[in-house]
Amino acid sequence: MESAVNIADGGSRGGSWGGARNAYIGLAGDWGTFLYGRHDTPYKMAYYASGIDMLGDSFMDVNALYGIVEWRRDSAIAYVSPNWNGLTIAAAVIPGEGRTTDNGSLNDGFADSFSVGAMYSNNGIKLSAGYEDTQGETGQDSKEWMVGAGWSGNAFDVSVVYIDQEAPIVGIPDLDTTVWALSAAYTFGNNKIIGTVGQNDWEAPGVSDDGMGYGVALQHKFSKRTSAYLGYSSTEALNLHKTVKY
Repeated sequence: MESAVNIADGGSRGGSWGGARNAYIGLAGDWGTFLYGRHDTPYKMAYYASGIDMLGDSFMDVNALYGIVEWRRDSAIAYVSPNWNGLTIAAAVIPGEGRTTDNGSLNDGFADSFSVGAMYSNNGIKLSAGYEDTQGETGQDSKEWMVGAGWSGNAFDVSVVYIDQEAPIVGIPDLDTTVWALSAAYTFGNNKIIGTVGQNDWEAPGVSDDGMGYGVALQHKFSKRTSAYLGYSSTEALNLHKTVKY
């Protein structure tokens, strides 16, 4: 059970999802893991397995820079396979529970939504792929697929993803977005230089736009659990041609 807390006053973090993050029950064994509850979709698991976010939970999050959508879903029924020589498969179905989709239809079936992901990691090579069609759980229907690849060797890390998603963002319905992004890092001693660059293309009725983003940071690790970083990023907002700098 994972929740976000405002350390200033002890209250739950605000936003449309409140403080609820992953919260689930499950069983795990040599045969894999079954779980039920609110959880990252297998598509989202595959996205992060590419290694693309090298300074996660920061202003250099690749999903924020390039408009990538990824979900936690309520009432997910999921299976995650054991590791077969580096390969892991995950799949989930998500009952509609009577929710209404964006087009007004009613979802009341056992598998109104689904998500699948495949992740491979061995000898410094990372490969991942995912697809999902999720409808109505948060008032937003979405359909997306992604492929990713990464490599780690000596002091270098590099990852790349390509994503095609149909999901409403920034208040624009029927939005189709394609994204590619590249991240790389070089480690020397307790320090790491991290960089990312990417492009997104948006298509919707009456909307056609594209934008570039990039970021660079220097991270210093004081220990395995403590680090500090200094960085800069810039991205172009959808259809506004406005550069947002952090």
